[in-house]
Amino acid sequence: MIRSARDGRRFHGIAKTPEGVRFHEDATWLIKAAPRNGWKPPAEGFIRIKLRAFLVRSIDTDNLLKAVSDALQAAISVDDSRFVWCTFEPKLGVRKADARIELEIMDSPEHD
Repeated sequence: MIRSARDGRRFHGIAKTPEGVRFHEDATWLIKAAPRNGWKPPAEGFIRIKLRAFLVRSIDTDNLLKAVSDALQAAISVDDSRFVWCTFEPKLGVRKADARIELEIMDSPEHD
């Protein structure tokens, strides 16, 4: 599918807003910098990820999940089709200083 960006450029796929690009870059950097406690992505199989969101206001959580998934994929160099998401109801109304997204990466579900 060919789409048009706001500035008239044509491209295949989905365009990110400048805010979306900034989120992707910042989130990728933060994920790379986060302590891994020796964890490395397995060569194959699924990777289970818990996501908790603490938000100032309600947002489209599907878009949030996709943005986080794209950043995580870039940070750990694993195709996001391998991610198994465990999500929780977002906590809304937190102070801006306390707004955050928490990720916990766990062993693959097939190892349970």
